[in-house]
Amino acid sequence: MGSKKKFKWKKWLRSMHALLGIFVIIPLLIFTITGVLLNHKSDFGIDAKHIKSEWVMEQYGLDFSENPKAWKLGEDGFFTKWADQFVLNGKKVELNIDPHSAIEVANGFCIASKESIYYFNTHGLLVEVLSTGLSLPEGDILNIGTDAKNLLIIQYGDQCYKAETPDLISFKPVEKSQCKLWSVDKVLSKQDKQLSKEAIIDSGQPMDRVILDIHSGNIFPIVGMLLVDLFALGILGLSISGCFLIKRKWKLS
Repeated sequence: MGSKKKFKWKKWLRSMHALLGIFVIIPLLIFTITGVLLNHKSDFGIDAKHIKSEWVMEQYGLDFSENPKAWKLGEDGFFTKWADQFVLNGKKVELNIDPHSAIEVANGFCIASKESIYYFNTHGLLVEVLSTGLSLPEGDILNIGTDAKNLLIIQYGDQCYKAETPDLISFKPVEKSQCKLWSVDKVLSKQDKQLSKEAIIDSGQPMDRVILDIHSGNIFPIVGMLLVDLFALGILGLSISGCFLIKRKWKLS
């Protein structure tokens, strides 16, 4: 009776050991390969490379699932907000606003939020930030547009103000009828979306950081850590079951 129990226990232990081996083999390979790459990242040139994969960038917070919000700039240009990033005519720009309108002006482009206007030159470089109550008249900005000479016009409720010069130094009250073109939304084509996506991804993520996050499981914030924990427990179980099997084999011999 005792020998039968020992046989069943040994058979179960062998089965469990085999299952644990199958469970950990792929994570173990990944862990080993990424570990070797990290130890020799300079030898392989990994520390100088970047990954521009959309999937990888999504793991670092970029979400392209929502449709982008875009505004028309002139005939062919556009400004877009996508994945909480901003692109001006195919170039990524750093902004910390919630824009509601954008327009091409005489010497560049203006992006407006409720409380400020970001003024960019024709090369997409930020020239100045104008704030209501300081550089601009007091009040909430509702919309922006241009007159016949492409001078900026700002709408505050029923009141409008026009820039007296292209450099936006001073403003004067004008009639709303003086605005010839208000900010217009734009539906991006597939080509425009791809251009914006490439600009947002930009240089991508450093390859050594991605490999390190795969190695540690941080590439998937919650699931990855859980899988690494399960992998560690699997290795522990594999080690313990292996020790018991070796111990029993030594006893039998």
